[in-house]
Amino acid sequence: MPTEVESTERRRQIGKAALRVVRERGAAQLTIRAVADAMGGSTSLVTHYVRNRRELLILAFTAVEHRWAAEENRLAQLPAADRIDYLAQWGANWSSEEDEVLAALLLHLLTEARPAPESLAVVHQELDAWRQALGEAAEAADIRSPWASADLIYLVSRGAMLSTLEHPDAWTAERLAAAARNLNRLLRPAHPSSSGRA
Repeated sequence: MPTEVESTERRRQIGKAALRVVRERGAAQLTIRAVADAMGGSTSLVTHYVRNRRELLILAFTAVEHRWAAEENRLAQLPAADRIDYLAQWGANWSSEEDEVLAALLLHLLTEARPAPESLAVVHQELDAWRQALGEAAEAADIRSPWASADLIYLVSRGAMLSTLEHPDAWTAERLAAAARNLNRLLRPAHPSSSGRA
């Protein structure tokens, strides 16, 4: 039997191979055989650690879920009042190849028949962190009803993801960015005159 460390490392390798398959062939073509071929081995190399396609989707998603974690360092370097603008723009941008892969994985994870709790847990972990950051940034920007505004931006971001998948020619990166800017303008309070604030 493999040790826990060996098993973790092998699953990480399988996740990376699964991600390569999704990038090259699309999420619909992600199978144990396809991953085994990408790793240059037999299917038993995969089935020893992964039981089914759903687990492959989870491992592939885990391999790419650094999308949000990588932004946290950039966010920390911005003035607090500017973070909500950055987050809204970032959340609406699903136009890069990596973003399209992540969106496809999310869609397949959520639409697989009777997704297991662990399938959703790995998704919810990232999305909960994203929504928390939105709420904190909205508070820092002095937006009225900051957590309600965070919910609105969150939902717009999810809609942007779906729109990019279903009609990418219409929902370009530029159009999505403009929508995010307009949303921020609507949510921000009108700036008071200089005499109205101490």
